[in-house]
Amino acid sequence: GESSATSSGIDMMDANSATNSAAVGSSPVTVTSIDLSLHGDFLLAGYGSGHVILWDILKGTILKRIVDLHSSSISSARFTSVPMAGNSYGGSSSGDRSEIGAVSVDAGGLVNKLVFSKGWLS
Repeated sequence: GESSATSSGIDMMDANSATNSAAVGSSPVTVTSIDLSLHGDFLLAGYGSGHVILWDILKGTILKRIVDLHSSSISSARFTSVPMAGNSYGGSSSGDRSEIGAVSVDAGGLVNKLVFSKGWLS
């Protein structure tokens, strides 16, 4: 699909391209949960396949795809504002983005703490 400009002037991928990019094999999967980071530069998406994907909103690219933590549909994927692995992202006023914390929950009730480190964010 076409990219569209938001009111802030940032080009973002449309839902169709996000679904196609997250496809398993040749079958697209359903987005079941999304969350936008505090600064608006990252999107966390959970999928019906149990995958969790961290997107770079500004570039429209996948930074990290997690495929082996959940065996059922993601019911919630959220960035956290509490310290994760010694750093704080969501609620930090220091602007340190070396790590991003998140939590994912699947339909079976399994909860996982996710920490995306600097190597995935460049």
